[in-house]
Amino acid sequence: MTDNIIKYAAPTAYQRARGRLSHKRQSIYQHSPFLIQDIVNILPDPMTKTQNLHLDIGFGQGDELIQKCKNNPHELFLGIDLYRAGIAKVLEHIQHAAMTNLYLWEIDAAQAFKQCQDHSIDSIHIFHPDPWPKKRQHKRRLITQSFLLTALSKCRPSGTIQILSDHPGYTDTIINITNSLQDQARITVEANVKAITKYGHKAIAEGRSITRISLSPTIMTSHN
Repeated sequence: MTDNIIKYAAPTAYQRARGRLSHKRQSIYQHSPFLIQDIVNILPDPMTKTQNLHLDIGFGQGDELIQKCKNNPHELFLGIDLYRAGIAKVLEHIQHAAMTNLYLWEIDAAQAFKQCQDHSIDSIHIFHPDPWPKKRQHKRRLITQSFLLTALSKCRPSGTIQILSDHPGYTDTIINITNSLQDQARITVEANVKAITKYGHKAIAEGRSITRISLSPTIMTSHN
């Protein structure tokens, strides 16, 4: 997720140039009911839990997210990204396939969490967050201790956070951060896992291995 990146003040790891949209995709982007402005109206009721909610942060072109939605038609998915061309592409697919279980949100993940209820999300996926490899860029990385504590507080007791990383330095940093959360989460680390996204397959082809870091909350907390 490194191409076409432009610099923003906000420390997020998946902000990109917006890119140009075709007339058709621009119209879909402007009018689709599946591009939300806030999360309130789509959140499952945490008391009745009639539908599981899965959150994908930084879905890029959306191929893997779309496939998950097709494979799990009774589950609810929410994709968060700031890459407008990718958002428009997925919205077009939602319309073409008449999908009803996938919503998109053009917002920074930290801002999105402020609107999410605690203990309301069943899974959070963060696949190949940008490593911002230069030292002066590290402040822009998405994965921090504070971010993961907030994410854990949004998960249901049985919820999970799954991170995939193919950058050795960033992977080590993420593992060190998660190790500092052992009182708040159950943590597993798996090396050399299979690629499940287009970007993951590219990483493998270029000789980089993929590590999966998974977290599950051990205590019910609120973190703002």
